[in-house]
Amino acid sequence: MAERAQLTAVAPPTEAPRSSSLWLLIKIENGGTESLRPCNTTEGAPPPDAPCFAVAYRRDKRPPQLAFTRVEVAPILARSGFVPPGETMERLVRIPTSSRGSEQTVFVYLVTGAAGRFEWTEVPLRVRLGPAPAAVQRTVWIAWTLLAFYLAATTWLIARVTRQRGVSRA
Repeated sequence: MAERAQLTAVAPPTEAPRSSSLWLLIKIENGGTESLRPCNTTEGAPPPDAPCFAVAYRRDKRPPQLAFTRVEVAPILARSGFVPPGETMERLVRIPTSSRGSEQTVFVYLVTGAAGRFEWTEVPLRVRLGPAPAAVQRTVWIAWTLLAFYLAATTWLIARVTRQRGVSRA
């Protein structure tokens, strides 16, 4: 199966903003003699007899087992799409970045299926994380401000109710 399809990360990014996304340009080459169709990635779906492929990724660490339930599947082709034999397809894959840390490792997988089994090919990428975009920083600041206001108002109301109960008992 390895000769049928090959995944290449074209000029992978080395830096991306935190709490945002990185866009990875991938190239999939169909070196087989049959068209590659999208694999059925639903949980429990059996590997197909006809050639298929999927692109998946996992951030920060390798999955404990190679299964579609342990990774994020990237939407590459519509259900009716295919890659003809000898053809190459390029697509952008959006991968969310972490909100913490200065570096992130992304494990990108080309999953090919045929003859009743799946084969997983891993392409690891290491990305430096820069500051989050200003809009994200502003949204986080607003959320923390609203939380602080809510906690302060709740504390004030609890103190007021307990003070009134103490006065009414006396």
